[in-house]
Amino acid sequence: NPLMTLVVMTVAFTFIFSNRYPLHLFAALLPWQFFHSSQIGGCNSLISSANIALNWKTPLLIFPVRHTLYSFCEYLFALVGLSVIASFIGFRLTPSVMILPLSMLLLLVFSMSLSIIMSVLAVHFRDTQHLADVAMRAWMYISPVIIPAESFPANHRWVLLMNPMYYFLELFDAPIARAEWPASSIMLTATIITLLTASVSLAVFDRYESKLVFRM
Repeated sequence: NPLMTLVVMTVAFTFIFSNRYPLHLFAALLPWQFFHSSQIGGCNSLISSANIALNWKTPLLIFPVRHTLYSFCEYLFALVGLSVIASFIGFRLTPSVMILPLSMLLLLVFSMSLSIIMSVLAVHFRDTQHLADVAMRAWMYISPVIIPAESFPANHRWVLLMNPMYYFLELFDAPIARAEWPASSIMLTATIITLLTASVSLAVFDRYESKLVFRM
């Protein structure tokens, strides 16, 4: 699926954007697919595991965390597989790729934290599962996935700056597609967003955990 999506988007949009567009897709599409998968899985994680949670007294936090880690493993396998192809579309190893482990860690913690919040919402509001997929698709179109950040109109750039995923995707796009280190402001903002989201998610889960069992 990641390979075919990469091919289709490359054929469809390369003639509009620069020649480095295939590298941009390689850098941005895989992290986005991981993020999308973790949120959709997180929405359903508690509800689909209700029998296990009730019968085995399992800590509920395990279920959204498990879905996120599963999606992350899928992302790593796709990354390894497509790295071979990336070398044919212009990807070269540069010192800037050393930032990627930190980029992955920040995205993993942010995705996991948001997935925990989504799992709590889905238990209380069952329509969250259906609305989340639509919301994620809309979120993709205002994120620098299909359209690179530098191609966004200047008068709409505020949309990027207000979008948390812009900062995380830039941590991948800069070292992979542009062979440069991400700006320090991008790194700092992504770190702050990650820490805030993690703190909020744990606080929300701790507050509602005792009530989740009765609503599942």
